[in-house]
Amino acid sequence: MDAAGRPQLCLKWEAKVRFKENLDSFFFLRRKPKFLCLHRFRTNGEIMKTQIEKRPKSVLNNMDLVYVDAPFPCQGKSDVEAIFDPPYYELVSIQGGSILYLEYTYGF
Repeated sequence: MDAAGRPQLCLKWEAKVRFKENLDSFFFLRRKPKFLCLHRFRTNGEIMKTQIEKRPKSVLNNMDLVYVDAPFPCQGKSDVEAIFDPPYYELVSIQGGSILYLEYTYGF
């Protein structure tokens, strides 16, 4: 018996229940790692999503994947035209002799 007059076995059981509840809430609140998925030259985010979704679901279900398109419409022929429908995008664009690009900034 403890100081309150309860059997010691009861306290051990309560501790196990509290531990399990805390563990369950930890896994419930745990966030998936987030990945920014940048596609290849002259493709798009949907194409990349189609390619990555072929990976095992057991892996993909544990990640938060974000697919984006590059900022400039494709100016030339894409290597994937025979397989995937347009639109295609590119990160760098040459217009009027000037090279245009998007500067990425990020923070942690």
